Amino acid sequence: KEDLAVLAKRLEDQQRSRDPQLQVVTNKAIELKGHKMQQLDSIISAKGQTAYSSVILGNVGNQLLTMQITLPADDQQKAQTTAENIINTLVIQ
Repeated sequence: KEDLAVLAKRLEDQQRSRDPQLQVVTNKAIELKGHKMQQLDSIISAKGQTAYSSVILGNVGNQLLTMQITLPADDQQKAQTTAENIINTLVIQ
């Protein structure tokens, strides 16, 4: 079972191979309702559009949980706050 930070770094590398302009906002360990997770937030560009992407990785039971929240990045601060608010509503059972 790979470390979540290693998986997040691999995901970042994959995103960067598709988008050389990728900007990583944060790549950090978080705790979500008692579960250890990894959060990778980045600004991604595709087809002339810029998006704020927040990916949550975690191990729940024996399964890898992956969730991505993608929002328009016109206002990065608003997108970041909205993504955090969504993440804070998650319940892992």
